Amino acid sequence: MASLSEEHGVIRARDGGRTGLQVGDRLSVVPNHVCTMINLHDAVHLVEGRWVVGSLAVDLRGAVH
Repeated sequence: MASLSEEHGVIRARDGGRTGLQVGDRLSVVPNHVCTMINLHDAVHLVEGRWVVGSLAVDLRGAVH
C-alpha cells in the first residue's frame, strides 16, 4: 500500500513493475481513518479473519448536514 486516504488506496509493486493484481481480486485493507465514510452506512460489520462475527448500527447515520 503506497498511500491510504479516507476514500482511496494506492497500491504499487515494490520494484515499480506490475502488482500481479487482476480486476475482481479481493484485498483486505484495514482503514486508518473512517470519519467521513462511516456517516454513509447503516451498519459496521465486525470481521475476524474471513468471517463476519457481528455488526453494529451507526446511530447517527446521515446526521451530518
